[in-house]
Amino acid sequence: LLSPTSIPQDHRQRVTKTEELPDKTFASVLTIKVETEKLKTEKQLYKEAPGPKALEETAEIQHNHPMIKALVREIVRKDWSSWRAALGINDWVYKNLDKVLEDSVSALDALQKRRGECQSHTNLFVALARAAGIPARVVNGLVYSSEFKGFAYHAWPEVYVGQWRALDPTLGQSVADATHIKLAKGDEAGPLKLLEFMGKLKIQILEN
Repeated sequence: LLSPTSIPQDHRQRVTKTEELPDKTFASVLTIKVETEKLKTEKQLYKEAPGPKALEETAEIQHNHPMIKALVREIVRKDWSSWRAALGINDWVYKNLDKVLEDSVSALDALQKRRGECQSHTNLFVALARAAGIPARVVNGLVYSSEFKGFAYHAWPEVYVGQWRALDPTLGQSVADATHIKLAKGDEAGPLKLLEFMGKLKIQILEN
């Protein structure tokens, strides 16, 4: 049984209505309003500060590796703001990684092989952002796929530049569009939390 607390909420995504079905199936209907990330956010609605994990090294996000650090020096100019740097990293990952299924999804694997799926793109982006000193994290959820004509499980990053902002280096979006439905956040816990939703979701688009 899903509840409003099952779905992360922020300035881009919020639960507007919850309805429990009367047929004793333990099902519920959540109405979620999702907006495309804006290039500039005038009002900070969710003041969630980044914790230390947003800059730490993990087994899949090796931002202290010399190859990662060297690439950041190539991509990011010293006079760029954190948001401009994030956009530059996003653009580089999108243009330089082939979009293919890959067993290895770590940031270093993605950089060395120059290919991978959404998790690979996201881990490399997060590693590069952290190497540049920008707090970043992995987000897991759903995105609409025109290829499959429906929603598919997906990963994308968020960076903290005074507020958490969503991008998508796999799809080449400098701001994540309104089809990105966030279900979990966190480098390691996020993918595991998706198991709570698999096989249990039915989605109906109410308006475009």
